[in-house]
Amino acid sequence: MIRRPPRSTHCISSAASDVYKRQDTNYAKIRINQYTENTPTELIAALDEAINQDNVSGIILDIRNNPGGLLGSAVNATALFLNEELITYEIDAKGKKTLWKAGENVGKYSNIPLVTLVNGSSASGSEVMAGALQDYGRSVIIGEKTYGKGSVSLVRNLSNGGGMFLTNAHWFTPNGREIHDVGIEPDVVMELPESSSKSSEFYDTQIEAAITQLNYEIKN
Repeated sequence: MIRRPPRSTHCISSAASDVYKRQDTNYAKIRINQYTENTPTELIAALDEAINQDNVSGIILDIRNNPGGLLGSAVNATALFLNEELITYEIDAKGKKTLWKAGENVGKYSNIPLVTLVNGSSASGSEVMAGALQDYGRSVIIGEKTYGKGSVSLVRNLSNGGGMFLTNAHWFTPNGREIHDVGIEPDVVMELPESSSKSSEFYDTQIEAAITQLNYEIKN
């Protein structure tokens, strides 16, 4: 859902966008909940509205609590912010290397200032996104170390009718950092206050840190 009060509201399945206007700031926070087949298209719509209609000067990309989803969707969504096609690669159990490159719209939003938020529940595709943005120096990553789920699993059927999951391949960032069981370390470690993290209304220190970072980037 894209929420822009008091403007119109547009319902989409995998992302939400809010515009922040506070004195010298005019930023949009775009949240990706998961990576579905429609995420790249929905993300383009959210970014176009934020940039062209609301004239925001920076983007806070929120992929906290994003468990992943379709890898191809995460790759194409990430490429919107980059001028590089290679987003991740995988190496299977036999050592075969497979490159995951973006298909289209590479670099469509490569110039707007960008900060990305992650936490311990950011996993799989969201770690691929954060890792690529970090490797290419495109976005400062703020928050907590991510989950560390970067593998491809296959199910092998057993004679007793059961099944067994086998790890067939691991994902790596463009610079060769393994994601599985390692995770992505943020550039700026920032935890949410424990006393308020379970409240419906609390002071989000990670968003405040993102605003501070965008202010710095835009002024410098």
